[in-house]
Amino acid sequence: MPELKLCAHPAICQCDQARYRPPRNGACQDLMMISTPRSIDDRIAEVVTHGDAAWFDNNPDRRIRIRQAVAGEFAENIGQPPVGMRWFVLVLEAQPGARLRQPIALSIGFDISGLDDGALFSLFKQAAPVESRDLLNKLRAAKLPGIAKPAS
Repeated sequence: MPELKLCAHPAICQCDQARYRPPRNGACQDLMMISTPRSIDDRIAEVVTHGDAAWFDNNPDRRIRIRQAVAGEFAENIGQPPVGMRWFVLVLEAQPGARLRQPIALSIGFDISGLDDGALFSLFKQAAPVESRDLLNKLRAAKLPGIAKPAS
């Protein structure tokens, strides 16, 4: 198992129609919808949202991915990674078009290329705070407007 930093930062939700975030107080009782970008950070998050959407469109059999973090993609500054580590992002597709992004710090030399969904989800369970896991469950259960569920 790679060395990782447990992240106290809650995850951010993505949706192809809009982005959902937990309320500012950290409680995940309701989801707040942000429909229009208002700052450079919102625009950065919009770009990574589109990139993640494209990745899942091109990899329909996958439900989780890992990629390097993009500076400014999280509403809260996650700061510098610990010495000898760098920030990555675990992106989980809760349902088609709705995703959750969780920052995670891994060793600089750690090879992410061969990780399957099981290994990535194991990393998520170790690194994500309880609020992020709760938010994933809420996203999986939510009926989001404008997002079609796959045919069975």
